[in-house]
Amino acid sequence: MKREMLTWGLKADQLVAFLDHSGFDVLVCKTHKELREEYLTENNLDASLVVGENIVVATISQ
Repeated sequence: MKREMLTWGLKADQLVAFLDHSGFDVLVCKTHKELREEYLTENNLDASLVVGENIVVATISQ
């Protein structure tokens, strides 16, 4: 969503430890730079991506 209110955040180097402590195993973590390189094409290279926002795929620790 655009103009989404952010109420808290973590530094990138704190993310895996936070999720591990919360009972998750990180499978993939992508930065805005990695997402831009992997998914944007010449048709949408000017798309806005939130700088500092990461996308994480994780599973619940067993």
